[in-house]
Amino acid sequence: MRKAVSLCAGAGFFLFVSTLAGQANAAVVFQQLPDFELPGTSSQGQWVSSTKGVAGTAPGYRAADNFHLSSAATISQIQWWGSPLAGGDSFTFTFYADNSGVPGTVISTANAGSMTTSAISGLSQATDLYSTSLSTPFNAAANTPYWVSIFDAGSTADWQWEQSEHGSAFQVQNSANSTWTQTGSDFAFSLAAVPEPTTGVLMVAATLSALWIRPKREHRPAVLA
Repeated sequence: MRKAVSLCAGAGFFLFVSTLAGQANAAVVFQQLPDFELPGTSSQGQWVSSTKGVAGTAPGYRAADNFHLSSAATISQIQWWGSPLAGGDSFTFTFYADNSGVPGTVISTANAGSMTTSAISGLSQATDLYSTSLSTPFNAAANTPYWVSIFDAGSTADWQWEQSEHGSAFQVQNSANSTWTQTGSDFAFSLAAVPEPTTGVLMVAATLSALWIRPKREHRPAVLA
């Protein structure tokens, strides 16, 4: 009975240590800063990516930007910049495979988790910095081109994605699910991922678990002759 309890406790301890090993802080794996982050400039440029278009007209537009990672990662958090004109914040995040330089097959779609928003002062147009976890993390392979679309899906949303001059100068936009059209520049966003536990960390976790469940020698009182 004691052995069974010890094994159960040891298994639980191993799971606990393994969980701690994977709970590292998310690290930025891709980043394109907005134009106004450049030293000595406050220039801005935005592109609509919401249900409604300019001045609240329908249909709106969907914008996307390309990215690739040098190492495989599970993207769990995203940060982006944009101008909220109307309709609140109801963002969706769509990841696409690349199709000859434009978004192709949808791989994954996620909603915002716990989102934070902060206004940026000193700019000509009201601009917010957004940050959220993804309801469905995206598993990105190494050296593989992908596209991501950040879209405000509110029924009356009029939102514009801030542009960036820090990327490949290749972004696209479409209207009412029509053909993707290159617009130039890039969009401002960053992607973060929680790194996988290293082999060394897992070996330490396994060793600690083995020590925990190691059979203990029973001490019995000596019998006097």
